[in-house]
Amino acid sequence: MSFLLGRLRFVQSGVLLAVVILFVIFTFWTVASAWQGRANSILDNFRTSDREITTEFFTNLEQLNAIPDLQPCSDEMLKMMRITEYSSKYWHEYAYVADGLLLCSTSLGVLDQPIAEPAADIINREFSFTRNAPVPLLDGSVTAMQMWKGHFRALLRPFINPTDTTSWLSFGTFSLAGGSVQHIYGDASFPPAIILVNEESSFQQVDNYSKLSQDELLIQWYEHGSWVVQLCIRQESCAVVSIDVLGFFAEETEISIAILVCFVALLLLSSVLTPLLYQRYFSLNRQLNRGLKRGRVICHYQPIIPISPIDPVGCEVLCRWLDESGNLIYPDQFIPEIERNGQSGLLTEVVFVTAIQELDDAEMLGRINFSINAFPEDIESGLLLRLIDQFLPGQYCNTLTIELTEKEINNMNLLRSGVQALRALGVKISIDDFGTGYSNLNHLKQLQVDSIKIDKSFIWGLGEGMVHAGLVQNIVYIGECLNLYCVAEGVETKAQLNMLRELDVQYIQGYYFSRPKPITGFVEYLSRDAECGNYKIKYITA
Repeated sequence: MSFLLGRLRFVQSGVLLAVVILFVIFTFWTVASAWQGRANSILDNFRTSDREITTEFFTNLEQLNAIPDLQPCSDEMLKMMRITEYSSKYWHEYAYVADGLLLCSTSLGVLDQPIAEPAADIINREFSFTRNAPVPLLDGSVTAMQMWKGHFRALLRPFINPTDTTSWLSFGTFSLAGGSVQHIYGDASFPPAIILVNEESSFQQVDNYSKLSQDELLIQWYEHGSWVVQLCIRQESCAVVSIDVLGFFAEETEISIAILVCFVALLLLSSVLTPLLYQRYFSLNRQLNRGLKRGRVICHYQPIIPISPIDPVGCEVLCRWLDESGNLIYPDQFIPEIERNGQSGLLTEVVFVTAIQELDDAEMLGRINFSINAFPEDIESGLLLRLIDQFLPGQYCNTLTIELTEKEINNMNLLRSGVQALRALGVKISIDDFGTGYSNLNHLKQLQVDSIKIDKSFIWGLGEGMVHAGLVQNIVYIGECLNLYCVAEGVETKAQLNMLRELDVQYIQGYYFSRPKPITGFVEYLSRDAECGNYKIKYITA
């Protein structure tokens, strides 16, 4: 038996090792493919731009040189030059040149004093150009690539680095004409060692190189922590993409963290089945099934403070999930799972019973108003009526408010009947998060509720302009018309409190007064007889 167990552990370890190795290979293949795809995309753009730049230059300048019988720098010629510049994507500042002197340009018109043009770096039968020479029209304070054909000259527009803003990827283009390397556009900060002249003797030592066509040569190598790709066209210009490997992992933290987490998880597992068993045992669904029956749902209480000093204090009962690691999970994280599992009624029962018991033990039951959230189906099914009958003494029903949560109503007739039965006991009904989701004016009319809660998203936007203030004012007006009181939740600042007071909101709830607290912290908050914003705690009196 021990031999079989040892062999099983050996096989499991071997399988685990194979999984780790395959994962490493797959990870680096994925990253390398992503790098290659990014580099190829940039180089494809470079190819396209190179062709478009050349084509646009020759097309435009041939058209200008072919203009018949126009006086140099005449109004008609300047008009044609400006039309050409307007339609140009890469070239601008077209100028007319004669005998090495610039006579007029699209931006300045006819010059009072002709300006000498810089000497060309390269001169051939069809055109001439200079790389990064001072622009005479700008007093030489700016450099640009300039090209001439016939009597006309144009400047290459400044290029924005065609990569994204990632710090781990650099891109630049360089001219090789004349036997020297000169920056054209993009990142000019590459170390000289990675700028290779397009001659075989210069790149024999790199990782790999290939001739893509008669005019294109692709070179790739690794140097100084960077993976470098260089594409040269017609032995005239090169585009260089450099990817800083460590910089990539430093900036792309999500990828780095994902890889690290996967490595740690794989190395810590003792068997192939452990991950599946672990997932099954500790899944949220599994925890919910166990926890609803084992006291994992706890209640926190947040004060609801009245604006009027004659009204008693209240609170909202808010549920929290204590997972098996001792962490608090908030409702927006587990309520959707509760609903999918059809456990909303069980959750409502646990929260209701827990809140009644804790308030009673703290001698607060009957002394303060309290609100509990409930799903519409909890009222439709009669669950809340049964819970109230079983756990809440009849004389305290008028201290309870049921807040209908934001959810689509399945059966309005059943819900309306349930609400009427609850109100007959003295229980108050409130529409939670009014103005969002499924809560609307029609619900107020059909259900005859007692109050509405203004969603915190409206309160947080009070300082951002008149729109949110107008929405809150309209909600308060609706409440006044229907004889309902309003509770504003999410109040966090004195400015919000003052605005709500001016809008005649009756009750305030939010961090400005207190965060939700366990029953002991809540009772301590009230027992201090604390004043916050000049609102003194007042209890219900018999």
